[in-house]
Amino acid sequence: MPSSSMTRRTAMAGLAAFGIVRPTSAQDRLTIQQTPEWPWQAQTYIRGNIAAGSLRETLLKRLKNERGIHAETLASAIGALAGFASQNAALRRAAEATRNKQPTFPNIYLAETKDGQRFLLGDWVNAQLLGQAGERFSLVAFIAQGYSQNGMDETLIAEVTRLIKQTTSLLGDADFGKSHALEKHKPGFPPIELLQQLWSTALDVFRQPPPSGVEEPEIDEKHWGPICNFVAAQYMEMTKQALDRKVYFTLAMEAAIICSKLDPEKIDPGKWAITAKDGKLMVSRLRA
Repeated sequence: MPSSSMTRRTAMAGLAAFGIVRPTSAQDRLTIQQTPEWPWQAQTYIRGNIAAGSLRETLLKRLKNERGIHAETLASAIGALAGFASQNAALRRAAEATRNKQPTFPNIYLAETKDGQRFLLGDWVNAQLLGQAGERFSLVAFIAQGYSQNGMDETLIAEVTRLIKQTTSLLGDADFGKSHALEKHKPGFPPIELLQQLWSTALDVFRQPPPSGVEEPEIDEKHWGPICNFVAAQYMEMTKQALDRKVYFTLAMEAAIICSKLDPEKIDPGKWAITAKDGKLMVSRLRA
């Protein structure tokens, strides 16, 4: 495996073509050396670590304006990406189950409104957000740890429960997709709009080519969520002087829950074929 110093010297050219900001050497060392083994590292050690740093820096650049970076918008943006990444992992899992003729219900299922809107629900959809279905690297675990050294406490559990109930109660409503969690703290754009603006940027980061001399496969999409979750924890630490950690927790989790439920055709059309029959969900992949 190439050394990390070689990786830092050779990665810049490959990233520049995508408009992706390369993290500094110090940030790379912090990311790689001060963390346990992350799920992406078994097959994509270098590409995954670069993607985490690149996603962090690229979103900061995208969201910065003449007044700086709005902390509430940053929290909602990374939450929105984490939520949709969790859904992608769920659909990947559902496609495998469909192909192998294994059941998908109730792990993932489709909810349709009378006017034809579609939403995805179930433990697989929530896994990388709430730690369900055996997921260790969930968003709630990452940012709860940033909020309290004890991790999830009764206050945070109650807050997540409130956000889930609030989001599901608005499915199909005109107000679905907007931030309703906190009256005094609103992101600059609704979570769905942030996702629409930033998802292609995140995909460019996840799919960026490896540095010269590195032979690793593309980052598996089941690892996109944990990478987003890791960056979300970093943003919580970065914004702690501007935004109360509980507020950050709420805004990030709200956006994630909302964007995990969306019909994927609204964000990344033509990737999945999703049909429901006799209460069973069948999923097939149409493209990468």
